[in-house]
Formats: sequence, C-alpha cells, structure tokens
Amino acid sequence: RIEHLTAVLRDSEANSLRLSEQAKVLKEEIRRLERNQEREKNVANLEYLKNVVLKFLRSRGSEQEHLIPVLKTLLKLSPDECKLVGSIVEPDVIPEAQESSKWTSYIHKWTG
Repeated sequence: RIEHLTAVLRDSEANSLRLSEQAKVLKEEIRRLERNQEREKNVANLEYLKNVVLKFLRSRGSEQEHLIPVLKTLLKLSPDECKLVGSIVEPDVIPEAQESSKWTSYIHKWTG
C-alpha cells in the first residue's frame, strides 16, 4: 500500500511539474500574441515607425538610446528584444575630420 501511494505521489509531482512548464510556455505565447495584436492595430503608424527606424539606424550613441523607448512602444518589444536593441547602440564617436569642422574648433583661435 505504501509503495502504491509513493508511486501515485511521484506521478502527481511529475504531472504538476509538467503542467507548470506548460503554463509558463502558454503565458509567454499569450504575451507574444497580445504584442502581435497591438502591432496590427498600429499599422496606421507605419510611416512614423519607418521614420523612427531610419533615424535610429542613422544615429549613434545617446541619440540611439533615446529612440529605444520609442521603438519599444511602437514595436511592442519584449524585454529580451529591448536588450537586443540596446546591445547594438553604437557609441558617440566623432571622427577627427568632422570634429575639426565644428564651430567649437575655432574658439581656441579667437582666444589665443
């Protein structure tokens, strides 16, 4: 009798673990489908989205970082997708040729 109850308990625990895993997978699938529905609703904003994506691609550093929340909202990005977008942000680097063409490079000529 004890062996039978032990086997039933083991089966119940295995079944519980399997159901917990299924619930986790199904919840993530529901979240993914909800994000897809939101994306479909926002198709009207496609021109705006296009402009934001193009600006993100042309920008660097802090300007890209400022656009990440906009992309997150427009595209309904998951937390993992936000991390991925954040990981491709390029640092603010100004080549010396461009830096010397800025108006601030002339200040030292005026002062001294």
